[in-house]
Amino acid sequence: MNTEPQPKNYDAVIGGNLAPPSNGMVLGGFDRIKRLFGRGVNSTFEQKSMALSQALGYGERGLDLVIRALRDELEQIQWLAYEELRGNREPRVKLALELFLEGSTKYKRLRNLLSVKKWQEADMETTAIMLRWCNLAPNKRLNHKDLLTFPCEDLYTLDRLWLKHSNRHFGFSVQQRIWEKCQQSRWDKGEAWSLLGDRIGWRVNNLFVDNYWKRHDELSFSSLAPAGHLPFVSGIFTVEPICDRLKTCKLHEDA
Repeated sequence: MNTEPQPKNYDAVIGGNLAPPSNGMVLGGFDRIKRLFGRGVNSTFEQKSMALSQALGYGERGLDLVIRALRDELEQIQWLAYEELRGNREPRVKLALELFLEGSTKYKRLRNLLSVKKWQEADMETTAIMLRWCNLAPNKRLNHKDLLTFPCEDLYTLDRLWLKHSNRHFGFSVQQRIWEKCQQSRWDKGEAWSLLGDRIGWRVNNLFVDNYWKRHDELSFSSLAPAGHLPFVSGIFTVEPICDRLKTCKLHEDA
């Protein structure tokens, strides 16, 4: 009697006598899916992409494989693995996605600029990244609607990069903390915005200049700037929706 495990109805096959599917993909069970990602195995993009689409059906071991695929030698496979994992709220998956995004080529330029304290260039790159995701031209401005569905993982990654390289002096979550205090101390939204501008150094209000809102090129691109001074991202009116988005992302995680 042949006791060798036989493929299920939904399995394709690697090797053996069974004919492969018409698309040329050759798979069969989790062990054979795993083999496609082994060292020294010359697997094609098509084989790996189909394997990823099936892997999560194998529970924890399939999840582990997809997480490992975030470090695959093929960048296209890395991003397919990312898409497969998006929305998974497990802490280890969330951490894997955050580390993947932080180290990906998508954020390479921003990471490099922040690491050498080129705050102005990093601020402009942050805005450029967010505009690209929202399918907006470089000369456009982000608004509340654009930020309602901004990916939580990307927003966290941008924030974490700023926090890391500024010693937690700059970043969206720094602005969020200050904004919430301003809201709590002022009934009027306009007054809350003005207070925020004063706190983070976006507004000048002294004996010589009264209630003057700085342009982007007038900001202080220095580590000595007030906490939360950067990133600027289209100005004062994006602070609230970005803070709201951070709060929504956190609520989704805790749900």
